[in-house]
Amino acid sequence: MKLAWIFALLCTPAVAASLRANVGPDDIYVYKNGVNINYQCTVNHFYVETELSGSLYASGCVQTSTDTAAWPVFLPIPMRVRLSGPSVSLEGDCFFVALGRMSASTSTVIDCR
Repeated sequence: MKLAWIFALLCTPAVAASLRANVGPDDIYVYKNGVNINYQCTVNHFYVETELSGSLYASGCVQTSTDTAAWPVFLPIPMRVRLSGPSVSLEGDCFFVALGRMSASTSTVIDCR
């Protein structure tokens, strides 16, 4: 009986979607002082816990755009961030802002001001 319940849970659309491998490019928006940067990367690790901390590691990052918009200060959820790529190297302590998932890709927003 337990096995049937677990199988039924795994077949629900929300759980099945979260178990599927991420095959699309991921967008990571980084708010910084002066210039905000949008990267397209492959997220290798993403974790945010209820104890208000997390981590984000991505590779193959390519800068796709920048802007100079002024953003408000967000609630502090500390996050260790490491982005790497051919001409991208960002590592440090930032803050988690938001995460969205559309089809095969994710969009993550972090505040590194």
